[in-house]
Amino acid sequence: PDPPRPAASRRVGALRPPGGAPDLRSAMPPKGAQAAPARTNGLRPPHHPLQVATWCLVPLFLGFSLGLLAPLQPTARHYVAFSAAYGLLFSLLLAMGYVVCATDPVDDTSTDLADSYCFICRRHVASDAKHCVSCNKCIARFDHHCKWLNNCIGRRNYAYFLVLLVCLVAVTTLAEAQALELVGLSFRHPDRFRRRVEAAAAVMLGPRAAGSLLLVGAVLLVPITFLVWQLLGFHVYLGWHKQTTYDFVTQAAQAKQNRLRENMRKQSFKHVGGSSPRASDKEDGAAAPCPCGKKSSSRRAGEDNSSAIASPMTSSMAKTGASVVDTDTSHPAVV
Repeated sequence: PDPPRPAASRRVGALRPPGGAPDLRSAMPPKGAQAAPARTNGLRPPHHPLQVATWCLVPLFLGFSLGLLAPLQPTARHYVAFSAAYGLLFSLLLAMGYVVCATDPVDDTSTDLADSYCFICRRHVASDAKHCVSCNKCIARFDHHCKWLNNCIGRRNYAYFLVLLVCLVAVTTLAEAQALELVGLSFRHPDRFRRRVEAAAAVMLGPRAAGSLLLVGAVLLVPITFLVWQLLGFHVYLGWHKQTTYDFVTQAAQAKQNRLRENMRKQSFKHVGGSSPRASDKEDGAAAPCPCGKKSSSRRAGEDNSSAIASPMTSSMAKTGASVVDTDTSHPAVV
């Protein structure tokens, strides 16, 4: 039997579509079997390979910025200013990344306020909560599951995630601009670039090695900077339209499915030799043309009034549910 539901959840009935009961028991754990434990946050195992890659890339990026880009500035004042900027941005980046990973985004809506029921978690949840398979729990206002942070992004940590994106955009843009400027200096004025490298005590590389490392870093930062800018712009778009990533993806999939159905319907009309109904016919409620070339009857449009006049034999057969064959044997008319 269905689990008991409070008055609020009975009122909404989010999991009961009209016309029948929901078929969600296939996702429930079998009786007597214990469900897999839910992950508390992104710092708990199992760790995703992309999360491990993030732990390796952040120190490398920090060393590239503070160990090569900042020391190669023309004056000591520039060196101090850019070192402070990188230090502040990386501090915020690491702090926001830790907060997003350590936050448990689970839905903890009380039973009295819940309006949906999760058959996997076996508990009442809010209407905007979604069950994450990776975390094995329902997330409050689920946005997406971030594999780089190994945690779900929801109501509890979405604001910190946005701050993390802003810091990431700022630090990658600054590093890319400085790397391109130094690479251009190494090609246009190699003597000035060599003097900068020799004057920088923090740089333990020769001019050729430093130039090669700067070129590799500048090339790698181009796609990274583009992707983080695109991700930030995407979430700004979602915030403007008051959507989540989950809502955007599901609506896009539904729109694609509707287009496929419409194309299949048009192809079916072409296959049987007829033409697809016009948009004006849909709006006016007129009937679609018959595939065999004859006009279809439509009481609403009043095209054929003779169909309203039935013979006594037709009326008697209609009472028994029989079919009447028209004078044209190719058009059986079921009454």
